[in-house]
Amino acid sequence: MAKQKHERTERQARASLVNLCAFIALFLAAFLYVLGPILNLFDSLHTIVSVLNLLASYSLLIAIALPAWNFVCHKTKGWRICYIVALVIYIVGVMLGFVLPIVV
Repeated sequence: MAKQKHERTERQARASLVNLCAFIALFLAAFLYVLGPILNLFDSLHTIVSVLNLLASYSLLIAIALPAWNFVCHKTKGWRICYIVALVIYIVGVMLGFVLPIVV
């Protein structure tokens, strides 16, 4: 018997992306909690730790933002506005947290 080709749906691809981003965020956060304080002792590695922290934050953002959008997309306009405001605040907070330590 010939195998049937199974095409991935958009929902499966999105779920796969969310799962991957959740894993990356968890892995980087665990790595930074354990080795971050040690790596921060060396001035040359401080930028690398900051970049890893930024990647962890954005991976967490993707892992949280997509399911949150699925929750609010069929709700009233107020829910969607709250979602967008919270998303913008999170992104700006992550960027300021990344840029300010390098500038100062």
